[in-house]
Amino acid sequence: MGYDLPINAEMSTNEVKDVVAKLQGEAPVASIALSGGEPFLRKDLPEIARAINKGGADAVIITNGTLLTEEHVAATVANCSYEVTLLS
Repeated sequence: MGYDLPINAEMSTNEVKDVVAKLQGEAPVASIALSGGEPFLRKDLPEIARAINKGGADAVIITNGTLLTEEHVAATVANCSYEVTLLS
C-alpha cells in the first residue's frame, strides 16, 4: 500500500489506522511511537492511540511537551505513554 502525497501533506486518520493495522498484522509489534513535528497538533491523536491499543500494542507519544496539557493527557492517558524530548 503506497500513498502519493505532496511533500507537506498529512496522512488522514484512516490512512494512519490502515498503516498501523497492516504493521500489526505483519509483525509482533509491542509498541508504536508517534512523533512528528508535534503529535499533539493532530486532533485525531486519541483515536490513533486507541487504534494502536486495539491492535495489541502500546502507543508512545514522543512530544516536546509544549502541548502536553491536562486536556491532551485526559484524552490519551488511558491509551499511551509519553516521551518528552529535551533537545528542542
